[in-house]
Amino acid sequence: METTSTIITTATVDSGSTEKNTSIQDLLRRALLELDAHKQNRSLRFQWLHPQAAQQLVDHLQSILDSGQNNLKDHKKYFGLCRHLSRRFQILPLSLIIRDIKREGQNPVAGGGFADIWRGTLNEKPVCLKVLRLTLERDEKARDEIRQQFCHEALVWR
Repeated sequence: METTSTIITTATVDSGSTEKNTSIQDLLRRALLELDAHKQNRSLRFQWLHPQAAQQLVDHLQSILDSGQNNLKDHKKYFGLCRHLSRRFQILPLSLIIRDIKREGQNPVAGGGFADIWRGTLNEKPVCLKVLRLTLERDEKARDEIRQQFCHEALVWR
């Protein structure tokens, strides 16, 4: 069995390398096998997957989903795996992270169960921002649950 550190090392070489694609494909194959095993009432832990490799795998899955070049069955499987890894490791695809966004005003315009809605701008265009309210929750388990819910919602609304 290959160690996680070996996978991470080969998965982080420059994007022009075929070795990276092979390693990501191996991670994807193994993760899909574990997801299928879970559907047969087996445990789904991904203990073999290091957080850095999980981030690379989630990013790869999102790029596959964004390409639109997969059939409906594969799309559901890839999206399900992406959602599970997002919950398990509390991560999101880096393509969902937006930089250079500006929040406007001193108060949110609305709020929900775990986040506030703010007005903002991105490249001088008006946008809506959903900002987590983690600082109000003292219980670590509750904060983890909020993060998981937020990650799930971000992937669904993508």
